[in-house]
Amino acid sequence: MEITKVYFQNVDSVKAIYVVANVKQKIILDHVYFKGKQARLEQVNDSLFIGHFFKDSLKKKDVIMTNEPYGEYGNTLPHLPEKSPFDLKENECIIAFKVGDEVHFLKYSNVEKR
Repeated sequence: MEITKVYFQNVDSVKAIYVVANVKQKIILDHVYFKGKQARLEQVNDSLFIGHFFKDSLKKKDVIMTNEPYGEYGNTLPHLPEKSPFDLKENECIIAFKVGDEVHFLKYSNVEKR
């Protein structure tokens, strides 16, 4: 597998990371870890994969606020985003890929903003 380039764009409330790679048939690009978050990679064509990071403000739900003892019972706990298990610099990402059943990780530096 050869990673040609990796770049990201901020589009409205979504940060999209693009991975351009020459991938052999038995390799599956799975996830990308970037700026403390994790996203699943989706294949767009033979050499382009995209991961989307959504801002938490898009997911806000209504919350019941009351002074009644059990009035707030139906509220759900806030969902905390999955943290990246990797300590990365600002312009680095980790690409997780599968070869058969084995998961491998590749560190990529110099992620560009476009």
